[in-house]
Amino acid sequence: MYSDLKIGATSQCIPIFSEKRMPFFREENFGYVSIIPPDSVEAPNKLLNKTVAFILKNMNGNNSVNDLYNIMIEKYGNKYSTQIERDLSQTILDLWSNNIIKWKKGANPLMENFKRKIDDSYSVRVAFDTDIKKILEFMDRSKLIEGLVNYKNPVSLTKDITPLIMRYSLFSMNSIFFLLEKNSEVKGIFACNISPITTTANVDFVIAPDKKMIELIQYATQLINIAAKSESKRIRFFLKKDSDENLKKILEKCGFQKIAFLDNEVNGIDIEMLDWNWEKKVG
Repeated sequence: MYSDLKIGATSQCIPIFSEKRMPFFREENFGYVSIIPPDSVEAPNKLLNKTVAFILKNMNGNNSVNDLYNIMIEKYGNKYSTQIERDLSQTILDLWSNNIIKWKKGANPLMENFKRKIDDSYSVRVAFDTDIKKILEFMDRSKLIEGLVNYKNPVSLTKDITPLIMRYSLFSMNSIFFLLEKNSEVKGIFACNISPITTTANVDFVIAPDKKMIELIQYATQLINIAAKSESKRIRFFLKKDSDENLKKILEKCGFQKIAFLDNEVNGIDIEMLDWNWEKKVG
């Protein structure tokens, strides 16, 4: 994930790892461990290196994040303090986002970094591996809901979203899924594919109420570089020439601009490219 979370933000919080929660846990050679997190969908085991295994061992419900930092300093030396802080922050974030650790007394100090409130009922947040079932249920339910924008990237190589594809996307964070929720119930999805080479986030698909599309896009742009592994400088829609005019109007209100026209790009279909750049503020 592309993020700059600091130890100070969670320093007194206590992360907890319980081997009993894991459907599968096995110690491997050279200090490595294999794990399958709870609620994974068709998930292969994750192989964690000996440093992460050492951190897990010390997430016993007694050590705060600051305690873990000091334990790492004692093990590796104060000269590595900057790297230890960065790596520990990233490790905690990865373990939490994959449902491998919980927080003592139910505290969840990291969630607010990945969530933005629209109003008292609606919010936009980043989806994680544990949300796959909820996402798939909404996608199936959405077929019966009227008034939804239903967009799919016409040049995407992915034809259907399966649990395995989604799990891999969420775990590797090569794709970012944003959930529009009303009182914790999914009401919309906005998914981007991140390209570290072009620093462009291509929108894969959107299913959302047309009246909430602007807010969904606005808040997704605020969250994308917190959640992604690599930084994005623009978000891109590919639209068929004769696409829904309502969607085009929504994108224009959000600050998207037409940057190219691709003649006969896909099976003889003309494609328009619309970009939103971080240098330009969303209206």
